[in-house]
Amino acid sequence: MSPTPLDSPIPGPDPLPGKPVAGRTNHRGRPRLASAPTTMRVTAELGREYTVTVSGPDLDLRRVLTLLMDLASKVRKAQHQQMSLTTFISLLRDQAALAHGERNGG
Repeated sequence: MSPTPLDSPIPGPDPLPGKPVAGRTNHRGRPRLASAPTTMRVTAELGREYTVTVSGPDLDLRRVLTLLMDLASKVRKAQHQQMSLTTFISLLRDQAALAHGERNGG
């Protein structure tokens, strides 16, 4: 598949829940398993009519800032390429589907 005009989304967390974490053991000396990430949601109301939401596993302020900066960069690229909002949304969906498939071994 050819690369898209915008950068790929940030990869998901590793390791997968329920898989051993390298170099870590529990109090009985058995391999420690990764716990399922906690899904969080941050929504900012921008004026009366607009909101921006970031949702994902184990968010913190640094991660939210990184994600928003990456999105802003993609928006700037799309605007520079005179891409329509509809096309930009489709591109983001395609990237998300591709990333989801890669994380699930597809």
